[in-house]
Amino acid sequence: MKPIQYSGGKVDKMVIIGSIITKPLELKSSAGDITLPSTEYQVVEIVKSNDKTIYITNQWHKENRVPLIIIEDIVESYKPKTK
Repeated sequence: MKPIQYSGGKVDKMVIIGSIITKPLELKSSAGDITLPSTEYQVVEIVKSNDKTIYITNQWHKENRVPLIIIEDIVESYKPKTK
């Protein structure tokens, strides 16, 4: 698997180009099943990696400045921002 490449900009300062809604996620564990609800994220960049569409959000995933990315497999819908 190749690493995901994006522009490297400060995602919290980039222009929002659209938004995504994620699918609800069902997680199973020995402690019991839980469902994470659909969530909306603002998108600042869209890239292709390993034949998948990757949405770069305007949020940081970790303190060391790794952007929060969402893979197409868990995206319900994408809506481009209208001018």
